[in-house]
Amino acid sequence: MKITCEHCGSLIDTAKDKKCSNCGAPYSNNSEYKSKKELEARQKEAELKTRQIGNEMAENVLDTFKNFGKIRLVIIFISLVLFAVIAFFAINTFKETKTNIENSTNYNTSSSFNNELMLFKGTQSGFFVDKLLDLVINKNAQNNIHKISVIYKDFNLTTSDEILKMKNDLKDDKNYNVLFNYDSDNYIINITIIE
Repeated sequence: MKITCEHCGSLIDTAKDKKCSNCGAPYSNNSEYKSKKELEARQKEAELKTRQIGNEMAENVLDTFKNFGKIRLVIIFISLVLFAVIAFFAINTFKETKTNIENSTNYNTSSSFNNELMLFKGTQSGFFVDKLLDLVINKNAQNNIHKISVIYKDFNLTTSDEILKMKNDLKDDKNYNVLFNYDSDNYIINITIIE
């Protein structure tokens, strides 16, 4: 730092000289020197505080990033858990919907399978029972899964030949009571004909 000598007015370079190079006066009590020294000390203190504040800010930023990393991990974990829960419910809903569709399809199929036969339920003349038996023979020939047996006079008739023979016993002008029995899928599995 450069100051002016209070005794002779010469310029003193404090970095090189310990006293005034012109008059030899000491400058340690020089008011300009003291104020510049105080200013320099305050500047160093301010720089030190600025560095400390900068370091604290940097630490805070690092802590924030560390915490952000933790927060990010928590968010990822929560997202994965939510995804798993949503996937679980979606899969179960899909399975339930599929089961409902299959059940309704079974009902619709059994309903359509039974539909024609239902016309003959109850008291019918021999003529209509004859037509019902023709329908049973056709359904049994077309469908290998759902076979219909006919119960008549304590006989359980399952083949087309047996049912055809039974048709010959029916009288067109006589009334018969027609009852249906169903399997667990609601298909007609046997028809009981009572005189």
